[in-house]
Amino acid sequence: MQWGTPTDVWSFGNAILSLLYGGDYHLFNPAIEGLTPDHDEYFLTVLKRMYKFFGPFPANYSENPDTMTIVNYFNGSGPPEKPFHLVTTKEIPAADKKFLLKLMKFDPKERPTVAELLVDEWFTEESEDTRTPL
Repeated sequence: MQWGTPTDVWSFGNAILSLLYGGDYHLFNPAIEGLTPDHDEYFLTVLKRMYKFFGPFPANYSENPDTMTIVNYFNGSGPPEKPFHLVTTKEIPAADKKFLLKLMKFDPKERPTVAELLVDEWFTEESEDTRTPL
C-alpha cells in the first residue's frame, strides 16, 4: 500500500476514535489482546482488529495473492455483518459513526478527499444528533 492523503484520512478517523473513547484508547492496539510488539502475530492482529470493526474486505483485495491468504483466513470466521456493527449510539453518536465510516474504508480509493471532508456536515455546529456540550 502506498502512503498518501488517503492514509492520512484513515489516520484522522483513528485519531477521532481515540478522542471519543478517551485515555490511551487505540482501537487497533494488539495489546488489547495481550500481544507485545515482539509477538509473531502482532501485525496480523492489527489487521484482524481492522477487519473486525470495519470489514469485510473489498473485492479488489483479491488481486494480490498474499492479501487473499489473509482475507481467507479472516473470512473463515465469517465476515462482519456490517462495518462498526459492534458499536452502539451510547458509545458513539450516530452522526459521529456515520462520519467515521466515511473515513475508515479499507480501500483507500473509497475514502473521501480532504476537500470533501472539509464540507461534510459533520463539521457544522449542528448535525442530526448534536449533543449538548458538557
